[in-house]
Amino acid sequence: MEKLSYKRKVVELFPQRGKEASKDHYEIFNLLLKRKESEVVEYLQNHIRRAKETLRKTLENREEYMKS
Repeated sequence: MEKLSYKRKVVELFPQRGKEASKDHYEIFNLLLKRKESEVVEYLQNHIRRAKETLRKTLENREEYMKS
């Protein structure tokens, strides 16, 4: 439940990222079904990179909010 709650908070701050993540999950699933291993790996790496960037932005915003 904690992970879902955190995800909702991130999506509230960055609604576009939520849409992108859903699209990524759909594409990853389809690539898995097609057994396109190298494409799955590349897509997952990009997905994780974007998720980390969103998390970094979220934490920066939180720090700025806490300072005010």
